[in-house]
Amino acid sequence: LVVLRPKIEPQKGSTTSYAKLLLDPYILIATLGIFLTTFDISLLETNVPLWMIQTWDASSWQRGLYMLPMGVIYTVFVPLLGILGNKVGRWLLAILGILIIIIVLVGLSFCGQMYGVYIWIGVIAIGNASVEGNMYPYMAYLVDNQHTGDYGAVYTLTSLAVILAYAVGPVATSTTVHFVGFQKMCWIFAGINALFAPFMYILRSIPTEEKIGNDELTDEQKQKLLGDGL
Repeated sequence: LVVLRPKIEPQKGSTTSYAKLLLDPYILIATLGIFLTTFDISLLETNVPLWMIQTWDASSWQRGLYMLPMGVIYTVFVPLLGILGNKVGRWLLAILGILIIIIVLVGLSFCGQMYGVYIWIGVIAIGNASVEGNMYPYMAYLVDNQHTGDYGAVYTLTSLAVILAYAVGPVATSTTVHFVGFQKMCWIFAGINALFAPFMYILRSIPTEEKIGNDELTDEQKQKLLGDGL
């Protein structure tokens, strides 16, 4: 801070309101995608340890170890899948990520060995990384093309989506497990993911809208406006 001496400058031109961002279907779908995948992770973090105790009488270190594969694999795959998504399409990798999560939720419900849980948890990390590693940069692309480059507002929405998922997920899934059991709970949320996945196809193409503010115009357009004014 002392060496670089950063300066804070007010943003020029008008900014996009949160309401307008949420009314943008592309931003809404991308935000819901982040919410849903985070919800799936909160589902596992809350219920898998209890399920391991009930099914295999897992010890404390076994319950604590099951999240290690997720952390390592997620860290490795987020940048890799983000780079790949930039080449083949972020929407495509987001759909593939949700499909991986669906497969894991169904496969995990039939898991017959405790150590198989670690494998499924590692695989779902790839799905989660595929969605989040592509939706976060996609949000920046959206505000650049359709709004006024309001990165703070759009990433506030993604942060709220993650917070809400971790706030609602444990309560909703624990209640569901109480009534239908762990296996059927996995099936229910796998079905919810399957219903949402086709909406990600909408992100395949983005119509470019005219931005608000003269600072967003090209030099040629500005000169023409000035010439017309004279």
